[in-house]
Amino acid sequence: MRKDNDFRNRLLEMIDKSDMNNKDVWTDVAAAILEYEDKKYSDLSGMLNKRYLSDNNNWNIHVLLHDNANRDLPNGYSYVSEADDIRLCGYLDCSYEVSKEIYHKTFKGCCKDANGEKVSFEYQLIQSDALLYDERMLYKFAILNEVEVPVIYAPLFRRFVEIVPVDQNFDLDNKTLDLDLEQDALLNKVLKLNCRAIWNVMISDNINSDKQEIKGDVRRLTEMVYRHVFSVSDNSYILFDNKRSCEYDILRGENEIIVTTEKDVLDNVKKLVINQPLSRRFKHSFDTSISLPERVRTESDIYNIINRFKFDAKDVQINSGYDGDSIRIEEILTSSVGIDNNIVICEYDRRYRYEENYGIITPDKARSKAVRSMIRVIFVNDANEELYDRIVYIMSWLRNHYPEFDWEGGYRK
Repeated sequence: MRKDNDFRNRLLEMIDKSDMNNKDVWTDVAAAILEYEDKKYSDLSGMLNKRYLSDNNNWNIHVLLHDNANRDLPNGYSYVSEADDIRLCGYLDCSYEVSKEIYHKTFKGCCKDANGEKVSFEYQLIQSDALLYDERMLYKFAILNEVEVPVIYAPLFRRFVEIVPVDQNFDLDNKTLDLDLEQDALLNKVLKLNCRAIWNVMISDNINSDKQEIKGDVRRLTEMVYRHVFSVSDNSYILFDNKRSCEYDILRGENEIIVTTEKDVLDNVKKLVINQPLSRRFKHSFDTSISLPERVRTESDIYNIINRFKFDAKDVQINSGYDGDSIRIEEILTSSVGIDNNIVICEYDRRYRYEENYGIITPDKARSKAVRSMIRVIFVNDANEELYDRIVYIMSWLRNHYPEFDWEGGYRK
């Protein structure tokens, strides 16, 4: 019940002073209405609080390479994919620009066949998008759970390469390989073999819930509605397959997620758990302590949003007290003035881009490209080898959450 009873007292006083018949009946009716109103107010307050918990939960996902020589994974980590559990693959530990140079090169190696004969061959490192399937799974979780914060910063997934012979008929199976990495100093430095990508994420299948039957919902015109209650920790989320074939409400409370729908069974329920990261490489954070602007109206809004992104240094320990660096803006351009040949516009090839248009775009924000204004954000070139990746990541998020503008990001050479 509300603490303020002035309205209740005045209403009961009016009934008491009136000359109407059956005052006791009207008093009971008024009390019942006020009690119903208080309950609805309390339910709404609780619902908004649960949604607030969901919307402001900061995903702290961390990816790194794990040496295959060590069979024990760090506590709370799992392999990202089975795609890199093959012999002829590796990762490039270098900037995006350097990796593009390596993709166009041809290298020489040798191998021994079953008879011990030494055979020379040429090979290339071909960029693979095999790990992006697992990355996109996280975006599906984000959509269902209405997570608005950035999902995952994973330049490592864009450095996954397969070792492919130039001669497509040359078979490397069952042969001892020597890639002769010493032939190229850069290749020898950046190509990481015999390792796999891991992350502080656990995804489980076939998750069960406590199901409760409740009375039908007039909005859905159904006779029966089901409430599926999942017991979870604060860093857990759920996903199910039939979300597009039914209406549903999903709320997050303390240690539980509640899905209300006319479906008595949720298909293929998965649970995502994000564990505490153990190191800082390829880790980022996003400040949600202050509400985001609903719209971008001024340059100050752009600074406000971008300064929330924090990226951690390569060699900083997790318990050092260091909370990451913001990527600094040099200038913001809203016209073609100021664009010159010294500016590098940062964007991945289409198949390697972060998931876009995964969020809910409201009708008032959705505009045709012909009428959208361009905003180009030029960042300070701090010579960080992840600068290109960080700019791509920020611009991708801005395009999703402020689609009324065309966003581009870059830096000066």
